[in-house]
Amino acid sequence: MATPSHNSKKWTRWRSVALAAGCLAMLAVAGCASSASSSSPGSTRPATTPTVSARPSGSATPASGVNVGEFNARARQAISAWKQSPLAKVWQTGLVLFPNDGFMYPPSGGFPSTADALAFKTGALVFTGRPPAPYPDPQVTWAGGATMKVRALGALSAFGKLLNSGSCPGCMVHSLKVTAAKPTTITVDTSRGQARVPAWAFTIAGVSTPVIQGALAPGSYATVPSGAPASQPPSGIVGVSGVQVLPGGRTLAVWLGRSPCDTRWGVQQYATGSAVVVGGWTYAPNSGAPCAASLEVGPVTVRLNAPLGSRVVLDAAGEEPVGPWITNR
Repeated sequence: MATPSHNSKKWTRWRSVALAAGCLAMLAVAGCASSASSSSPGSTRPATTPTVSARPSGSATPASGVNVGEFNARARQAISAWKQSPLAKVWQTGLVLFPNDGFMYPPSGGFPSTADALAFKTGALVFTGRPPAPYPDPQVTWAGGATMKVRALGALSAFGKLLNSGSCPGCMVHSLKVTAAKPTTITVDTSRGQARVPAWAFTIAGVSTPVIQGALAPGSYATVPSGAPASQPPSGIVGVSGVQVLPGGRTLAVWLGRSPCDTRWGVQQYATGSAVVVGGWTYAPNSGAPCAASLEVGPVTVRLNAPLGSRVVLDAAGEEPVGPWITNR
């Protein structure tokens, strides 16, 4: 996921929506091939045994509905499908991005008026500046120093993406004048870690800060799919929202959604030399009772037997790589 060099209210809202959409079905119960669990928001504790969930006190009791065999089978299926996917071939050599809302960031300082904000939202923009030169030496630069040449959109092509940002039939809006375009970069999360990629900064008359539009040309990168899984996961296995690799590489913070009625929840794992599969589970003691329609999202820590290294993290429910929407800085 991309993070610009400035704060972005749009990006914050996008993350919230993405998290909620990824967890709406998290009311089932699953078992643990190797699990971590918690019973209060924001707290996590590794499980002490490989086949049961662990209470925070450390006394282990099985979670109703645990089926280790089904999770292991699903994990093996996910790894097999991954090895045959086109993404696996470029995961550590190419540029693979996680789904994002167009890599566009509104002015960090906001707009001077509601009318200006509406004009921007509806794409009422007119480029009045000098025709800019092509993007100079476009490349991707990873945090570790590795680089890769890519193709970048010209400023006017990137500007075209802003024109398609939305519509408002019947709205009376004025046009905003875009007076300049300068090459810049944005930070995105890739399969190889965070990287800086080409972007354009557009100056809008009367607006204190520029709008940033990513400028990677189509065909210069691949994107992790965000659609429905090829097959439904076994009952009890629920999807996770994101993952963070903690310092040292042997601990993952896996973000999981649960309802207010869940008293236990956790994440199970299945690891091989090429991949780590994670899947969530939740437990509500009175599953048939009424429950508030709200969602809590928080991390559960998962300890690996060896550092993650270059292995991919797959979601058992969706059988796709888990996007690292939270990353170390």
